[in-house]
Amino acid sequence: QPVFAGSRPHEPLVENEIINPFPMRWVHLEKGVDAHQQIAKQVVKILNQGQRGELCFAEDGINRSVTESDIAILAKANEDLDKIQYELEKNGVSVNRPSRRSVFEGVIAHDVAAVLSAIMNPNDEEKVRRALLSLLIGLDLGQLSEIENQADGLGFYISEFHTIRELWFERGFLSAWQYLVDTFNVWENAITSNGKDSERTVVNLRHLSELLSQYSSQYQGPQSLYQWYLRQITKPGEREWELERSLSNDSGVKLMTIHKSKGLEFKIVLLFKADGALRE
Repeated sequence: QPVFAGSRPHEPLVENEIINPFPMRWVHLEKGVDAHQQIAKQVVKILNQGQRGELCFAEDGINRSVTESDIAILAKANEDLDKIQYELEKNGVSVNRPSRRSVFEGVIAHDVAAVLSAIMNPNDEEKVRRALLSLLIGLDLGQLSEIENQADGLGFYISEFHTIRELWFERGFLSAWQYLVDTFNVWENAITSNGKDSERTVVNLRHLSELLSQYSSQYQGPQSLYQWYLRQITKPGEREWELERSLSNDSGVKLMTIHKSKGLEFKIVLLFKADGALRE
């Protein structure tokens, strides 16, 4: 049976005041240069064109610049999407890839581990310093240096971590965690310390705190729960309960496998390794 394109209208893409000059384009990747880095650079190039007003969508007579949310990257394998996501985030590009990455892989998960380590070892100044530089507490190197140059040095923070440790042993994880959150304004720090990716940071931190609370009833004693958490950081997986939760909006470059994309539409699509994907 003959196949025809659907009749539903789509906003035309305008490039340098020309309507959709090249609906399909082939980008030949350089040999010897990582392919995932190159596709990330293509996305950055597209976004820069949008910021300059050179690449827009004509919507109701008004040109709207291309944004991250207009772009989707499709690949055969999740392994390729993992590497592309890393390169995009390294370039400051937001990614919308729900339910594929473990919550234990993100920066905030490692920062939680650093804080838990400081609580378990409050006299270890190296662990305390690492905790203070985490997104939860939010100090920078300059502020840390100023604190260490004061007469009391890290004394206040060491004392607070001792208090939190005692609470954890005597009253359980939730009491200790709540004291930590209140004392160091953890949620405010998480919102302000990670720029435009703050929503992901907050959602992941809430997810992690819920998991710690949940598993605190299964792993009796702080040491057992602490070791459980470190194991998750060391070997994150793709179990349903540990996958990152969706954000409140759909902003960011969409990443998904070709198989998952069936039946969906995107304004701009980059098909990774299109030569091999189309042959198969």
